[in-house]
Amino acid sequence: MLNAQDGESSNYSYLDLVILIKEYSSDPNLDLLELYKRMIFNIITSNTDDHLRNHGFIISEDFKIRLSPLFDLNQVKNSYTHTLNIFSDMKEINLDNLINYSKYFNLSKDEGKKIIEEINMTIKDSLNTLFKIYSFNRFEKEYIHSSLKYIEN
Repeated sequence: MLNAQDGESSNYSYLDLVILIKEYSSDPNLDLLELYKRMIFNIITSNTDDHLRNHGFIISEDFKIRLSPLFDLNQVKNSYTHTLNIFSDMKEINLDNLINYSKYFNLSKDEGKKIIEEINMTIKDSLNTLFKIYSFNRFEKEYIHSSLKYIEN
């Protein structure tokens, strides 16, 4: 939809996807909310392999366009440079910037902050549950935590 070639993700940002959603989605507010959540999740979990092919759209039989379900998630240890730019003019990814940029997703700063807090808590709680159920050793836990940004260990 962006007329991009494979491997050109670094020339684009999440804002390019925002523009597509605002122009073509049959439910832009829902798709923008979902994209914001995915972006935050990708940042927190170091899913830096978030190239354009990992952000698909589904076209229904009646030609309505929606953001596709989430797919192809990969935690990349010690990688904090995303394949798809977060925002073209953002020099540093931090929580304040992410909250300020929530406006592009039709969200207030309070809504953006709440989403970030909810995703942080969900990831933290899920990991604690997994660590209790399965026998992760200290090194495995450290590996997982080393890739998580903005989460208290």
